[in-house]
Amino acid sequence: MKINIINLSDITGGQEKYIYNIIKKISLKYTIRMYTNFNMWENNKMIDINTEYINVNSIKYKELFNIKKNTLKNSINKEEDVFLFNGNRAIYLGSLFPKKYKKIAIQHSSLVDEQDGKYKRIFRVLFYKFLLCRYNRLIGVSENTIKQLNSNRKVFVVHNGVDTEKYHPINQDSKELLRKKLGFTSGDRIILMVGTLTDNKGQLNALNIIENLDNSYRLILVGDGPERKNIEKYIKDNKLEKKVRLAGKIDNVEEYYWISDMLICLSKNEGLPLTILEGMATGLPVLTTRIGGIPEIFVDMENGFFIDRNNTLDTVYKVRTIFDDQYMIRRLRENNMKKIRDEYNLTNCVKNLVRHIEEVSIGKG
Repeated sequence: MKINIINLSDITGGQEKYIYNIIKKISLKYTIRMYTNFNMWENNKMIDINTEYINVNSIKYKELFNIKKNTLKNSINKEEDVFLFNGNRAIYLGSLFPKKYKKIAIQHSSLVDEQDGKYKRIFRVLFYKFLLCRYNRLIGVSENTIKQLNSNRKVFVVHNGVDTEKYHPINQDSKELLRKKLGFTSGDRIILMVGTLTDNKGQLNALNIIENLDNSYRLILVGDGPERKNIEKYIKDNKLEKKVRLAGKIDNVEEYYWISDMLICLSKNEGLPLTILEGMATGLPVLTTRIGGIPEIFVDMENGFFIDRNNTLDTVYKVRTIFDDQYMIRRLRENNMKKIRDEYNLTNCVKNLVRHIEEVSIGKG
């Protein structure tokens, strides 16, 4: 069996990290061919040496028919191949393939993403009901991503999982040494935020929060994106240079989890963000908005706190509450590590996804 993976995003985000983690785990057992923007993956050092990559030069919607033609041309044993379409754009492409092909769609964002207008959300749900006729299975990374369709027998949930070999806690001595290496002190109270710099992710809201905390607090923003200039301007205008570190796009993100004391997520829309799972795996208490699939894996006051991204004063209060209560920190830390270790690890995610791939490959649906 050959697994063909199609990913047509023009930026690397959560869905790319998801499929990269999957590929690393299964490429020794299965033959993997990936259709994608090769340069983007290479630039982000997300290339698996056991995977064959076929570069897709254009990933625009108007080119979907050309991409379909080239994809099928490169698939020799069409009846034996399984095709995984990762993310919205790839899923739309898959609907153009003849029904005889074995196809699985992987949905990462909610079908009723609030970033879209009302009529677009209605259209997407109706469109996906049509798409199900063209697919063997649709897999959502959380219940929330596919809840409008979950009564359909072709629809399943495989929750995201974390690579616990990479994301794990470290001891206090190692944390202090790493802080020194990265330019922080043992007395810094470090809040971490990981994600593309966009309005949806809410980095500007995070700056407002850090502005209302005393000078012992530090905010690290990992990632890059279209909001960077606005963020830089806010930092400069409000003299936050000593309190905020714009780390940019980095290869050593796990080190920033290790030196931090807390993770914050202020997104307006999400599926099931890996950054929350990664933060929990490394033992960080989490403050997060109550959106997408997050409430499926996160319990208020057991894993951290739910927050309103527009209520700065309440969030500041919750930040202080956690930092000032060492017993609470230990309890949240232990709860979060246990939850990832027992339920949301990459091994479980891969096992469940591979089961669906193998069932589709033998014609079970």
